[in-house]
Amino acid sequence: MKTQSHVSVLLASISALTLLVGAATPDAQAQDRREERREARRGAEPVTRSDQVTTGRGEFSRRIEGDINAEGDRAYRSRTVTGPEGQTAGVLGEFRRTETGAVTSQTFTDRDGDTAGRSLTRSIDEGSASRQREAYSRSGETASGSDTVTRTDTGAMRTRQFETSAGRGGAVDSEVARTDDGGSFNRTVTDADGNAVAARETTVTNDGDGLNKTTTVTAPDRDD
Repeated sequence: MKTQSHVSVLLASISALTLLVGAATPDAQAQDRREERREARRGAEPVTRSDQVTTGRGEFSRRIEGDINAEGDRAYRSRTVTGPEGQTAGVLGEFRRTETGAVTSQTFTDRDGDTAGRSLTRSIDEGSASRQREAYSRSGETASGSDTVTRTDTGAMRTRQFETSAGRGGAVDSEVARTDDGGSFNRTVTDADGNAVAARETTVTNDGDGLNKTTTVTAPDRDD
């Protein structure tokens, strides 16, 4: 099909993957403003706030506490609610800076003492950026996922994957590559066992008379 609009999908994909890596580098001015706010809080005493509410069910109290260390690479904020019979529930949020990024986490505790939590790890390295998510429920089930974008000499690659303790999972691998006369966009989907579920390959070339787009979709036969 020889029309310039055919290349829009490929160019949009290239831009999206490239921007994901570029966006991982914080804006310098925004970073400076955040650093100024952190500097103002460093070394200060922990901030606490407490209040009480009386309802028809009894009296409830709430305590909120937060702090950031002098180096500015660790911080936390907690909120605890105590019921009329002394039972408590709360949430704790933490932040920790690493050499390549940061880790944020939250832990939830209900009045029975059962906990659930989640965490997000961000990492920026030369030519790549990644995010790793992990979570667990009060019943002990777990789930994790990751998203990594890496620059290549001709474009970018992106890998997304997830898995759960219940056996669910999968991955999506994408690659955008530029060529002298066009480019290509490939995507492969695999299941939890690493078997290919579907694959799509799109190429755009310029033969001198116009742009040609070719898309091939493969869906392997499955035994299940």
